[in-house]
Amino acid sequence: MMEKIIKKHINSSQARISNDLYQTMYRQSIDDPQTFWAEQANHYLDWDTKWDSVLTGDFNTFDIRWFEGAQLNACYNCLDRHLATRADHMALLWEGDEPSQTRQLTYAQLHKEVCRFANVLKEQGI
Repeated sequence: MMEKIIKKHINSSQARISNDLYQTMYRQSIDDPQTFWAEQANHYLDWDTKWDSVLTGDFNTFDIRWFEGAQLNACYNCLDRHLATRADHMALLWEGDEPSQTRQLTYAQLHKEVCRFANVLKEQGI
């Protein structure tokens, strides 16, 4: 059932990468996960402190640790860094339980709301 739903919404003409590039990336993620995920992390995230190691542990025992020693600011990566170039683009689409309950927020609007809530927390000593 889920596969039918997913296939219904997939349109390869809208894909950001070709199938060949996807297959190449997938193969690298399996054959050389250290390099692959380091490249992805460098490309898509801004880090306050780089990692000591990308991946440690063992997939067979499920004892895996990613990006040990690294630090980043999740709010900055999700919101703040997009303000300069994408402030008027939709950042969040919220849908409630009822079809009439929806809200769309741009990055600028979401930033304003986040700042307001941060100030509420500061006033509470948090």
